[in-house]
Amino acid sequence: MKKRVVSICLLVFMLVLAFPVTAGAASMADVPKSIGAPVNVGVSAEENEGAFDWFQFGFSGDKNVRKFGELDASGDFKELGLGSLGIDVQIDYKYNESGKWHYDASWDEPGNAPYETLVYDVLNMDSGDASINGENLDPVIINMDQLKNNTYYFRLRYVLSYYNDGSGEDVKLISPWSETVAMGKAAAQKEVTKVDPPVLKNAELKKNDKGVPYIELTVTIPESVKALNNGEGSVCQYTSVRMNGQSWSETGTSAGLLQEIIQVNPEDEGGIGIVDIKAASYDVRVRFGYSSKYTGDKEIYSPYSNIMTIGTPAFKNASKWATAELNKAAEYGFITDKIRDNMSGPITREEFAELAIKLYEKYTGEAATYKDKSSFVDTDNPEIFKAFDLKIVNGTDPAKKLFTPKALTTREQVAAMLYRAVQAIKPDADLSTAGAPNFSDMKQVSKYAVDNVKFMAKMGFIQGSNGKFDPKGTCTREQAVLIAVRVYEKYAG
Repeated sequence: MKKRVVSICLLVFMLVLAFPVTAGAASMADVPKSIGAPVNVGVSAEENEGAFDWFQFGFSGDKNVRKFGELDASGDFKELGLGSLGIDVQIDYKYNESGKWHYDASWDEPGNAPYETLVYDVLNMDSGDASINGENLDPVIINMDQLKNNTYYFRLRYVLSYYNDGSGEDVKLISPWSETVAMGKAAAQKEVTKVDPPVLKNAELKKNDKGVPYIELTVTIPESVKALNNGEGSVCQYTSVRMNGQSWSETGTSAGLLQEIIQVNPEDEGGIGIVDIKAASYDVRVRFGYSSKYTGDKEIYSPYSNIMTIGTPAFKNASKWATAELNKAAEYGFITDKIRDNMSGPITREEFAELAIKLYEKYTGEAATYKDKSSFVDTDNPEIFKAFDLKIVNGTDPAKKLFTPKALTTREQVAAMLYRAVQAIKPDADLSTAGAPNFSDMKQVSKYAVDNVKFMAKMGFIQGSNGKFDPKGTCTREQAVLIAVRVYEKYAG
């Protein structure tokens, strides 16, 4: 077979800029003078019904490779007077240990660029992927059976070039070669039964070139996982995000692509929306998925990494015993802005009315309404008028049209109001009190609330302590929220 010398160069990032340097602009000192080798290089094979198609590579860049992207994203390149900027990834290979690398130093001379290129439309990434068609290698590879007794070795490097408009200089930065990765006999892997998890080191809020915020994660990748990503198997990296303790949404990378720097864009994660750390809390985590000929179509997943949180938590100052159910409440949307910062504090009548409406709207799937605001003169909160129209709450002085929104609520008042909430969300509910526990302090319960307390206690929505209900005791925010969670889960199934 006639020997063919091939250099495959993947144009990962391309941008053409031609802006004059202005007063006060960033200086050329801001431009990195060197770039490191690709890291976290992985290789996998793409086969279609037994026929070989591609060797697929994943790789990441060092801080200087990312710096060029950050300069572009921030707009600083517009002031640097740089043009014709590009970052290429050159792939070199050899066949078996005794073979020779195909790279020729003359290819680095000015005017020599035997590159095959694929253009991407982003610059501010630290990682990418590339592929080689088996027909372009020497010897040509048609199927993986050829590699049962042979090995292909690969190495990658970055070639970055730009034009300095000020000096008229063409600059080329060439990184060292990456560590060698292999496919074939020398890279054969034993059956894998477990995958080590990643470690999250940092989570930071940043903004892209359009000013849209995103979360940047710094991840430590175990050496054992890097080894799994080199050869017969490949590793995918999965990033999960959730807002305010709600359900997790997960996205993954392509096979073989391991990233130490990950951009998390929650607007792309399950419709969470634009990141707003002043209004919400975002939890993030990462895991790996490994697959090889030993696993077939199945992936072996690593445990999840540690969870990191950025932004305003869904709730603060909660009792430890309440945390698990409060996470559910956050997912259901029951934790309102007025109560989220101090869950162990007492709940007011106004705060409870807002909670009751959240429960009603979550269960029915309908927006609550009200007719007018003439019922009370001491509040203009629409949630109170909605709760009043639904007969969940009453006024404290009908003659004077007072609601007394800042007054604290007692346990028996909460029982009565949530009893009415049950009537509102499920009119056909069985409200019988037969079998209700007999608290030793039931005589202290106001007459209007006796059946309410019995029903709520019978259903397990409100619990007593040491055989007592404590009807006049103040109800805390977390207690009221947890009762709402139990009511919702009971009737929503």
